[in-house]
Amino acid sequence: MREMKENTAHASSNAGRSHGLSFILATIAGLFMTITGALGTGEAPLWVRVAFWLTVMNSGSLIGMSVSSGVRAWGRLNASPWIEGLAVATGIAIPLTLIVTAARSLFFSMPMPSMPGMVWLFFYVWIVSVAMTALDGIIAARSEGSAQADPLSLPIESRFHDRLPAHIRAGALIALEAEDHYLRVHTSSGDALILMRLSDAIAEIDAGLGAQTHRSWWVSRAAVQHATKGDGKGELILTGGLKAPVSRSHLSGLVRAGWFQAGN
Repeated sequence: MREMKENTAHASSNAGRSHGLSFILATIAGLFMTITGALGTGEAPLWVRVAFWLTVMNSGSLIGMSVSSGVRAWGRLNASPWIEGLAVATGIAIPLTLIVTAARSLFFSMPMPSMPGMVWLFFYVWIVSVAMTALDGIIAARSEGSAQADPLSLPIESRFHDRLPAHIRAGALIALEAEDHYLRVHTSSGDALILMRLSDAIAEIDAGLGAQTHRSWWVSRAAVQHATKGDGKGELILTGGLKAPVSRSHLSGLVRAGWFQAGN
């Protein structure tokens, strides 16, 4: 319970930082739209354009936070970042098009667009949403990855690495432990729960880094400090004192691979 509270606190801190970046990016984009007079707003007074575009862009940022959180929690698109990004952008563009329509009427007294006009407006908003979603993701990833890496860190395949909370990304990967529909990732920087199946995680990690030792465990080869076996089963003592079970079905393969040789 204590670990889950600590992980939640880290996640809240990271989420707050990410949301702050989203608002900053939205504000900058809003000012750019103001200067360029996008969507035919160039003839309006400056203060009206500023109010309109900051309202629209920051509304998009708020919607984006909710949509991206929902899509990532759903988890079905996590393995395809580009598809996930397009889904988020589309989820933003649908309600944001209605907000743009209402804001144009409020700030510029523009009439409700015709159906073709609404389709064009949605396409324009969708393009902007795609660009903003991509920029937001790039900036957030660079910000989270700015911490110095642990010199003993193991190379983690980037797709799986990108799923990890920022506070454990720099640590050496020790083991993965399945817990119901979640996966506990053990690293030298701590552990965290992510919504993912063990089999999917294993598929994203270089096979040479470790092996599955049990239906609920995957272990990094470099993290094994000591190994014991008996009665058809085994146990691995890992970095930091963590213990991982070895089931009968996986024992023989690990023995052949040399996991139980002297020195382990």
